[in-house]
Amino acid sequence: MISPAASRPMIHYCAAAGRLTPAALDAVAPLRTAVAAYTALTGDSTTANALAAQPLTAALSQSWPDDAAAVPYATAATQWLNGLMTQVKLSATPDVSLTSRKAAFPVTIANGLKSAVHVRIVTTVTPLTGSRAMVTIPTATADIQPGDKVTVTLSPTVLREGDVSAELQLTTPDGTPIGPPVVVRVRAQSSAWMGWAVIGTAFVLFGVGTFLRVRSAKRKPASTPGAAGPSEPPEPSPWLASQGDGQGDGSAGSPHPEGGDADE
Repeated sequence: MISPAASRPMIHYCAAAGRLTPAALDAVAPLRTAVAAYTALTGDSTTANALAAQPLTAALSQSWPDDAAAVPYATAATQWLNGLMTQVKLSATPDVSLTSRKAAFPVTIANGLKSAVHVRIVTTVTPLTGSRAMVTIPTATADIQPGDKVTVTLSPTVLREGDVSAELQLTTPDGTPIGPPVVVRVRAQSSAWMGWAVIGTAFVLFGVGTFLRVRSAKRKPASTPGAAGPSEPPEPSPWLASQGDGQGDGSAGSPHPEGGDADE
């Protein structure tokens, strides 16, 4: 008989039924996948193998009377182990507004297991109907101790404004999904950051213009009194003035007095 999935499945062995059929082996494959996922999640293969030892042994037992008994047990064992991993949970605000090209919003991861876990947050972004938005959200990683909670900051990049749906999936380091995805509506509003960008640019241009004006004023030489107009010519000396007067009346440069005779 199969016990509820909340606890480890129990088995009551019956008479041997011969070799396992392909159907029974196929039913065990998801259980092996769950064991590998738990090992990747916790990094503890010893604990994972110990948890799965009894379910795997029982699921592969040849004591089942038929596939109708063996397959449901393997399925229940898989659900039990997957249920343990869902104790690692992701939560986020369902509606986020971004007001800059480089913004951020927080998400929370809670670890309800008794082992530390290593997880990734992988995001798939899809534009909403009628939106031409382009937003990228890089993958984030986190390590959470047993019974602890951590806040992880996701940093989207807005390439084009609009609304998108971001599906956040918690996974193991090797990419196996853990629990259901969390859907967040992201509103990329560029009007706010564009307005601040315009204001910032205006202040920069004003500052550059002021600097250039001050620099130009400092380079211009200071004016001195009397330097505005042409300088007046200097007054002639008295000797030049008297020589000029002599040339005017015919006596300049003569070694003899006016009217004298050199022979007398």
